[in-house]
Amino acid sequence: NRTKMLERSGEKLATETEDIPTRWYRGTTNIGESSSPAKWKTGKEGVLGGGGIYVTPDPKYASSFATENVLGKPITGGFVTPLDVTFKNPLVVSVSKTGQPEVKVLERLGISTRKAEDMVEKAYETKGGLTTEVKSRAIKQGYDGIILKRDGIVQEAISYKPEKNIISAITKKKQGGSIVERNPNTYNMRA
Repeated sequence: NRTKMLERSGEKLATETEDIPTRWYRGTTNIGESSSPAKWKTGKEGVLGGGGIYVTPDPKYASSFATENVLGKPITGGFVTPLDVTFKNPLVVSVSKTGQPEVKVLERLGISTRKAEDMVEKAYETKGGLTTEVKSRAIKQGYDGIILKRDGIVQEAISYKPEKNIISAITKKKQGGSIVERNPNTYNMRA
């Protein structure tokens, strides 16, 4: 079967990556954040694990990360940055609305369902969620990030190589090659 051969060889199927957006958004509460993705603070944990930069194609979803802490309590001073993200070799994981993405990610990285469930349970008990165990496995297998689809719609992603994969969409190139950047705290995107 060609599908199984492609999966074993590590190639992505056209249907997995054909609807992956290039415009993404990142919500953050880190006001002093640099404009360079390489200097952004990576999350320690999350649905897709830690050690990377989380992005979403949904600006409203991104804004929740700019206005709430991890416990859902309101905070002020956060902002959303529009980004152009190009993954070279993402692991695309699809789950149903009620599916457990953490387990599915680990399964796609070659871990049995039982062991994945145990790892997720232990991670939540001891660390509050999956951390770099996902990143190290994904990078060893050649992935530069993970993209999560819920019911066929891209919900969020994590990039392990933000310095290569992410460019601020509010950075503009002037004649002569110099870069002018708008302050993401005060820049209002036009619809």
